[in-house]
Amino acid sequence: MLTPEAFTHVGGWLVEEDFYQHSHRLIYRAIRGLAEKNKPFDAVTLGEWFEANGLSEQVGGNHYLIELAKTTPSAANIKAYAEIVREKSVLRQLIEAGTQLVNRAEANGITASKLYLSGVADLAQVSVRLSHCVPDPVDLLADLIAPELHPSALPPILSDFAFSQSEVTGIEPDMFAHAALVACAGVIHDGFQVQPRKHEPDWLESARLWGLVCALSGKGKTTVEKKVFKAVRDINKEVLTSSAAQIDAWALQAEIAKTTRKRYTKEVADAEEGLAGLPGEPPGLPPKPKNIRLLMNEFTIEKVQEVAADNDRGLLIVVDELMGWFKSMDAYRNSGGKDRPLWLSFYNGGSQLFDRIGRGTTHVENWGGSLWGGCQPGVLAEFAKSDGDDGMLQRFIPLFSTRLPTMGRDVEPVRRPSMDFGSLIARLWGHEYTGHGRLHFSPEAYLQHNDLSQWALDRSNAGDLPPLMGSWLMKWTGLFCRLAVTLHCVDAALYQYHPTARPISGRTGEQVAGLMYSWMFPHAHAFYRFLSNTNAGPVRVVRDIASII
Repeated sequence: MLTPEAFTHVGGWLVEEDFYQHSHRLIYRAIRGLAEKNKPFDAVTLGEWFEANGLSEQVGGNHYLIELAKTTPSAANIKAYAEIVREKSVLRQLIEAGTQLVNRAEANGITASKLYLSGVADLAQVSVRLSHCVPDPVDLLADLIAPELHPSALPPILSDFAFSQSEVTGIEPDMFAHAALVACAGVIHDGFQVQPRKHEPDWLESARLWGLVCALSGKGKTTVEKKVFKAVRDINKEVLTSSAAQIDAWALQAEIAKTTRKRYTKEVADAEEGLAGLPGEPPGLPPKPKNIRLLMNEFTIEKVQEVAADNDRGLLIVVDELMGWFKSMDAYRNSGGKDRPLWLSFYNGGSQLFDRIGRGTTHVENWGGSLWGGCQPGVLAEFAKSDGDDGMLQRFIPLFSTRLPTMGRDVEPVRRPSMDFGSLIARLWGHEYTGHGRLHFSPEAYLQHNDLSQWALDRSNAGDLPPLMGSWLMKWTGLFCRLAVTLHCVDAALYQYHPTARPISGRTGEQVAGLMYSWMFPHAHAFYRFLSNTNAGPVRVVRDIASII
């Protein structure tokens, strides 16, 4: 409140929950809200904000705000103050995690391994707060099992959906969360793009995600696909029906226009022979309506080109088994085809011209989209040995599933009072794009993006990661942006504001960073370790030597 510009130094460090007192949480919420709207905040403007929102009594009124400003020595040491607040917050979270662990240990029926994994998952979430969202070092040579997703890692509506579906089906919540993120990204218009750097206006990232589930047969991939993408299929069916009706009406108009044009041609000929007067020009035919479509479950390059030409908002491709897609890229290689480069560019989006023998040239305004599917570990490992290192595999967010399904419970899935997952998908699809969808990071989210990008670069250059994983980390700077756009649009759908009305907040940036550090990184590490088979041979010897040292 003393020096508003100082907020940029701590906004990326602190969240509302870091404050112990409820009144201080509300004050920080108000400061952040005003800062994100580029409005001033001092004792007077904050007092007006609390009055307008009916919260003045909960913070002690204007008198307390003025007194708080008077009793603060200066803003010179604001970063040190923020570190103290965050340190105390982490200590409280550790106490809570320890208490929960004790309570679970005293419960009947829990095994030691399950208790251990739940404790690791809880502590992983706390570790995100220990050093500005950067995780502690891990044993890169250990047999790594990715920790289970923690409910707080996602927005509540996605978390409720993933964990309630997991309870009903017995399939790990990670699979549902993984697919749900791709489903949300897939229905968001590609025109909503964030500009990561202020002075690079040509670098834009959409909410376009590729997800790959590496799991054995019988782990529940098909069930997850059916439940997560049901709302997407419903929308797809609706738009296909509507498009078909418009195209049928246009076809009828075209037939009438054809008949009218023939009659006009004859009347012109009669007029030239003096048999009749010159007829009036018949009305022209309106443009053919686009065949709007959202979802595809097939991946032949010709079919996707055809559909993408009419759908510049982007496509969502969902396939139960991705190996067929990987192998199909070689189908035309002997005859000089370029299917693989085209699929690589599908991850990036943008305008594309396609030249095919016998098909002519097709222009696609936006050749891009989201993609989700699964692969069996053994089949994928064999394929990876012969696959080129062109970045195809690194475009995916891998989920390495090692947990066996359990018996589901016959209970009603959790539905949030305000909105369920299906309604969220519908609202994301309905966000109006009018040609302007440029998004921006708040100062806090901008710093979080920079910090994560630097961390990923350092880890990639360290040279101690499994083969191919360093290249995957180099895509983190863009992946952060894509996830941030996705969760920002989810927030906009929940609180009913247009995505361009607000910048991507520090809270969203912190949630994305935590998700990437504590969940995506361990899964990717396990995934690429499996592909490179580094548990055997020389690495085993290195581990033995390390244990002696």
